Amino acid sequence: MDNENENKNPIPEVSWEEDQEDQKKEPQKYTFWQWLFMSKKKGKKAGLSKKTLILLDIKEWIFSLLFAFVAVYLIITFGVRVITVEGESMNPTLADGERLFVTAYDVRFGSAPERGDVVICHYPGRTSKWPSESIPIFTVKTDFVKRVVGVPGDTVSRVDGITYINDKALTARRDLSEGLIGLRYEKNEDGSLSYYRKSTGEQVVLSDQETYRFAFDYTYTLGEDEYFVVGDNRYASHDSRFWNGPGMPYQETNDASGDVGPVSKSLIIGHVRSVVLPLKQRRGVENDAEYTYPGDLTHE
Repeated sequence: MDNENENKNPIPEVSWEEDQEDQKKEPQKYTFWQWLFMSKKKGKKAGLSKKTLILLDIKEWIFSLLFAFVAVYLIITFGVRVITVEGESMNPTLADGERLFVTAYDVRFGSAPERGDVVICHYPGRTSKWPSESIPIFTVKTDFVKRVVGVPGDTVSRVDGITYINDKALTARRDLSEGLIGLRYEKNEDGSLSYYRKSTGEQVVLSDQETYRFAFDYTYTLGEDEYFVVGDNRYASHDSRFWNGPGMPYQETNDASGDVGPVSKSLIIGHVRSVVLPLKQRRGVENDAEYTYPGDLTHE
């Protein structure tokens, strides 16, 4: 009877050698790509070693940081951003230190910039250090806030140091009140330029930057992808007027002495919509194709 029960419920025999072989089975191997996209949770289920789980944890942190960086870059480049005004070149429209709400999507994917738009643009060869010159982690293109005054097809000219867009002077006060119409600058022995005030006869010697900017007269028609950008503070702005003109040697340097001239659409990276800070100064920034610097009675 006992023998019959033993035959009905046989106990499997496992040799000592087979048991040792099972324990020596290697864990499942994963390819690099499987590991790269494996989560830490899945790694625990797969029974990976503690060292491998730590590597998975580090990898997830790196992925998170890269994703955040790419997301921020896409938002800034193709979405919206906030930019701080630096300097006085856009007075009185924008003041130093004000924070601007800027849209990029309409410049990247929408219509071309229009005359009178206030934009964020880059100049050829002009860069700065991020986050600051004292902590230079990255080299980035410098942002400038300017107003578009010339669009493709417009005629830009400079006569006696005065820049004109379609025969309208950008600095009418100097042109009219100081009597510079038809009066050329005089070249001094040291290479600088000067003029005499009509009212007082006082000699005014231009700075090196002004001498460089005003030394050459020219007439030029903007091409299909060229825009002339100028600061609203027409008498204190480094902008497209700093240019030798067509056919002259182009001087691209990373300082205020470098040429600017017309900029392409690719260098216009944003459209200024409003001032958001300080809160008491919140206001919209409108297109003004007929902008005139205060005190300039006419462009003619």
